[in-house]
Amino acid sequence: MKKITVSVAALLTAGGLFAQSPRIIDNQNYVETVNTLEDVIEWLNNDITENKIDSVTGIDYIANINEILSMLEDLPDAPKSKSNSTICSGTTNAGNKCKNKTTDESGLCHLHRSKD
Repeated sequence: MKKITVSVAALLTAGGLFAQSPRIIDNQNYVETVNTLEDVIEWLNNDITENKIDSVTGIDYIANINEILSMLEDLPDAPKSKSNSTICSGTTNAGNKCKNKTTDESGLCHLHRSKD
């Protein structure tokens, strides 16, 4: 069930951009979608390393997510650079510095902005 959840989450995240007219893609949503998909890849790699997921299945999921990332980059008005993103200035529940990236002026990622 966990495998299906990860795939569905990744597809829904990316699907939000594909449903829009290419002219409406804004940089912040694009960057956050790409960052989320890159995070999912990192989590899958960790799960493979820790034997929480079958390596063949995990590699297949990563290949599918990379294909989605490639399609996102090919969108006509997709931002070509993520250079304006920064690391979130928020703190995790465990007290560590947040590792999410953001383009928001507040310097906070979508998770920490929603806590305000």
